[in-house]
Amino acid sequence: MRTLYFDCFAGISGDMTLGALVAAGVDAFALKEHLALLDLAGYEISFEQVERSGISATRAIVRVTGEEKRHRHLSDISEIILALIYVGIIGFVLDRIVALIATFVTHGTAAN
Repeated sequence: MRTLYFDCFAGISGDMTLGALVAAGVDAFALKEHLALLDLAGYEISFEQVERSGISATRAIVRVTGEEKRHRHLSDISEIILALIYVGIIGFVLDRIVALIATFVTHGTAAN
């Protein structure tokens, strides 16, 4: 098994994570196929090469295609995590993810 470690001392957003994965060699089409297995509607993802201040990167562009912005509850997030496990994207980190989400919910901290 390979391990990828992100040292995100200042945090990282979801689109930054997707762009970094594609820049590191993950096939963008395969990534989109795996995300489609989650059965989450209302979004599109595309990638483009960009350069900012002399640094090149892969930018992930996530567009919401649905009309309505949906507020998710802990039960919704739990269903997404279970779907991730079902399609084999994650497994061994489930306890940590649920504990982290529970901490955010308990302390009223907004998580992005």
